[in-house]
Amino acid sequence: MDETPIFAQLAAEHLWPATGRHHWRTPTTEETPVADAAAILRAGGIVADPGDVIAAAQASGLPLPAMAPKLKRESYGGRNVIGNDRVEAGGAYSKGGDAGNRAVTEAYLRWRGPAGKHRNRQQGWGPSQLTWAEFQDQAEREGGLHVPRVNMIVGARELARCFRAGGSWREAGALYNGGRSYAKSIDAAKEYGRWLEAAVDDWERRLSGVVVPPGQSGGGSGRRTLREGDSGPDVAELQRVLAAWYPDLRLVADGQFGPATKRSVEHLQRNARLTVDGVAGPQVFRTLNLT
Repeated sequence: MDETPIFAQLAAEHLWPATGRHHWRTPTTEETPVADAAAILRAGGIVADPGDVIAAAQASGLPLPAMAPKLKRESYGGRNVIGNDRVEAGGAYSKGGDAGNRAVTEAYLRWRGPAGKHRNRQQGWGPSQLTWAEFQDQAEREGGLHVPRVNMIVGARELARCFRAGGSWREAGALYNGGRSYAKSIDAAKEYGRWLEAAVDDWERRLSGVVVPPGQSGGGSGRRTLREGDSGPDVAELQRVLAAWYPDLRLVADGQFGPATKRSVEHLQRNARLTVDGVAGPQVFRTLNLT
């Protein structure tokens, strides 16, 4: 079976530098197969299901050498746990408890309230320790804050976005840990950036030569780009997913890409901090997990 290096595909998508010290050569199939990535992850202290970790890295566009240390730092290797932030729990959950319990997750979300209302009730949740209500709500829309793979995808997608914005893992880590203006003035955020840069270097060496079968990486989705005026079953599928994510927009899945569908795509792009053009391309499909 032909195999393709995940990092080469990420570079082609401009999600991973193709030059300088992060240049990746094409490995042969005699080198580390993707199945062995699970063993490398476990040996490095990743306790989450390796299949979930690899799939989340692929779906989010975050290189595996960044995904692994992120999970080690955030949740001791990807444990599906509730955080221990110094906020009131209101009796809804126990800090350090099981974040995979759906009933507890729902009780926490009720206690937390709508995004922006009670910032002092936000608690880290799951393998990515998603804390901001906006990211937690995004995970809910994609399948559940309590679901490890979904939780990882949402957190990893944000770190990948920070890398694209910052241009280096040091800057990406600082941005991820607070935002640009905040990060530049807070020592903890800068320290996170320095740590992430070194950690990615370490995991690059561990995972050098890992390959994955075509179609399983964070590369192209194999779907046609959809824009206003298009029609067909793929448009209807896009509309159904958008309608599930944003029921308030009341989008009808009629298979016709009209002004309402364009507005829904633009709404998604703004929320996901993508280029807002109303066109459903690879980044939109990745965000919606339509691969």
